[in-house]
Amino acid sequence: RSCPKCPPSSQLADALRAYKLTVVLLVAAISLSPLTEAAAWGVGCSGTPGITDPPATDSVCEGGSIQISILPVTDTDQFQWEFDSGAGFNPISDTGGYSGTNTGTLTIDPAALSDAGDYRCVATCTSSSLDETSSATTLTVDPLPADIADADTDDADDTICEGDPLSLTATVGAGEEVDWYDDTCGGNLIGSGSPLPISPTTATTYFARARNTTTGCVSANCDSVAVTVNPIPADITDADSDDADDTVC
Repeated sequence: RSCPKCPPSSQLADALRAYKLTVVLLVAAISLSPLTEAAAWGVGCSGTPGITDPPATDSVCEGGSIQISILPVTDTDQFQWEFDSGAGFNPISDTGGYSGTNTGTLTIDPAALSDAGDYRCVATCTSSSLDETSSATTLTVDPLPADIADADTDDADDTICEGDPLSLTATVGAGEEVDWYDDTCGGNLIGSGSPLPISPTTATTYFARARNTTTGCVSANCDSVAVTVNPIPADITDADSDDADDTVC
């Protein structure tokens, strides 16, 4: 039946397609987490951001890697990490060892001594123009011990006969210990301390690395000492004389 006041069928079809598309997008948006939704659609927040405060303190060895996070979050589609080295908080960007400065997780790799200080993140919901600032994490960057430079043994020429005792020696700073390896630097740990008694059966190169006993940080490099082990001659089994019955007058 004709309907003079009804819109043309083409307009009805277009409206139906638009409605279906809206429903599909709405269902997809609801199925996403707030953070993923914000990244995918740029929408989805409507109130004050909710964040998870990072730990109050954290530490990392110089040259190491660390992450500071405020995830999970709600009602957030924008992040900005800030750093305070003592003169106040300022925004930071993905330069030097920083990455993720505009995400919920900040990564510092490698950590420099100058990276020590306070870090916080400002989470923002752009559609509501509301933001929330996390509490600060005070980051300590522990320096590495100095490299050992005098790895040695208590033998003048670092040479022994197989089975003989020997001690490894090295000098480290206050509050530090020396760790010894017999494979590579940081490879197979054989013991700690100086002097360290050993009894190698074959020629071996030993590697010495300094370790801070409080922070656990280790020196960047090892010093090494090569020990020569001379084999013991085989036992004699034919001791005799040139007389048939080993008897003389």
